[in-house]
Amino acid sequence: MSYCFEWGYADNHPNNTEKSQFKIEWAVDEYGNSVQLDKVDFIKVYSAINQDCGWMGEASTEILTIENLHFSK
Repeated sequence: MSYCFEWGYADNHPNNTEKSQFKIEWAVDEYGNSVQLDKVDFIKVYSAINQDCGWMGEASTEILTIENLHFSK
């Protein structure tokens, strides 16, 4: 059984919970201190697991949607 980490991992909590989201307000520096970012140039999402689970398929990161909620020209 795999338990959910508190935050910071893609595909870690059920899709209908806040912890399954990514928010720029959650940004931290290398020491874990909160930082305010003006923008994000890119986000890289990758998985440390790609496991064949037989008849169930595979265990891997699945991203359903990415949406820019603060888009302006």
